[in-house]
Amino acid sequence: MKEHDSGYTASTASRRPFELMYTERYSVQADAYAREKVLKAYKGGEALKRLFEKK
Repeated sequence: MKEHDSGYTASTASRRPFELMYTERYSVQADAYAREKVLKAYKGGEALKRLFEKK
């Protein structure tokens, strides 16, 4: 997140500063990547939108 807020990442530099809205913890990095893929795969980001609405 520090890289995003610093502007180091060009694709997100214009949308700073960032606020952490949701987090999940995994002990195995492969599990975290698999979960991220599932969340991003839903059409139009609907899975992520639903998670944010619950908060």
